[in-house]
Amino acid sequence: MKSEKPYFNKIKLNSHAEDIYSKIGKNESLMSETDHGFLCGLLEKYKPQKVLEVGVYAGGTTIAILDMLQRLGLNDSELYSVDLAEEIWSGKEVGYMVQEAGEYLGSIDNFHLYTGVTAAEVLEEITGDQKFDFVIIDTAHYLPGEILDFLACYPFMEDGAVVVLHDVLLNQKDKHRAAATKTVFDIVVGEKIWNWDMEEYPNIAAVKINSDTGKYIKDLISALSLSWYYNPGDEILNQYRKIIENYYDEESLAIFDKLVSLNMQWWEETSACVHKTIGDLLNGLLSNDGKQIFIYGTGRVGRVYFEYLKENHLAERVAGFIVSDDQNISDSTIENVTVYHLSDIDYNKERDIIINAVEHPVVSEMLAARGIKFIKLSGIIKEAVLLRA
Repeated sequence: MKSEKPYFNKIKLNSHAEDIYSKIGKNESLMSETDHGFLCGLLEKYKPQKVLEVGVYAGGTTIAILDMLQRLGLNDSELYSVDLAEEIWSGKEVGYMVQEAGEYLGSIDNFHLYTGVTAAEVLEEITGDQKFDFVIIDTAHYLPGEILDFLACYPFMEDGAVVVLHDVLLNQKDKHRAAATKTVFDIVVGEKIWNWDMEEYPNIAAVKINSDTGKYIKDLISALSLSWYYNPGDEILNQYRKIIENYYDEESLAIFDKLVSLNMQWWEETSACVHKTIGDLLNGLLSNDGKQIFIYGTGRVGRVYFEYLKENHLAERVAGFIVSDDQNISDSTIENVTVYHLSDIDYNKERDIIINAVEHPVVSEMLAARGIKFIKLSGIIKEAVLLRA
């Protein structure tokens, strides 16, 4: 049956976000110019009064939102940003870019940052009497990640709220298991906004919720039956369960409980076997020739790698953590292992193995330019190590 109405609506891109980046530098913003153009185009069209950002990282998206709200004259609009982490890979605080942009943003009294917590943990507190009319979800990308976050946020959205979902095609780029965001986008009923017909498929999309969204929200709860790729842990799962219990019906809670139990049973039965296999691979990769190991990066990823090396009896081979020469060393040691600036180590390519725990390509390029050989734990090894933490 033919339909004249397109399935995906489109939004006019707005390039204002790039202006502020030209002043402060993009640093660690994880959205592309096109992504920010899409986001700012939505802000321009819908002019929100209360914005929720779930997933902050360095704060690149945060400053784009604050800048755009000011350009639109929406000085009374509030932005609430929430992130489970407290620091990023470089050891800097989550959202640090907002302070760097302060000179150009001016007053940011309308900005409220919550770190070290889940959205489920603080939503009741920060919503108050006014629900959110604009939400950005950019969190785990692996199941159950964004499914849980959307379910937690939905009761606190105004009718007609716009929900922006970043990394909807991350699973196609190089992380084939990172399909949580696209799962939410495809299942949630509402007006779908995606400039899908661009030359390169864009990695950002949105859903404008409507009266049908709530009618079919159980479809998204049911999607929790898809195999999870990480275990959020009992404490965090209970925070999301509390939202389901308080704001959804009894059947929704029963489905939620059953599917959480199903995945936890699978996790317990298979994770030990998976990680034994990964441990054996890691031992084979790093234990040859008696070489010493350095870990480049003192943030969460570097520390998780060290813990995994400890579990596999390789910690005694770690000669140090490394940071770039221009980075301050806040901790001289991590678990009694010395932290060095890169120029301070006596690097010998025949003797040393450097594990690069930093995602940013600038670091890889810098190490390669210095003739330093390094390895990056990638694919299933990297995912197994990080998602276990």
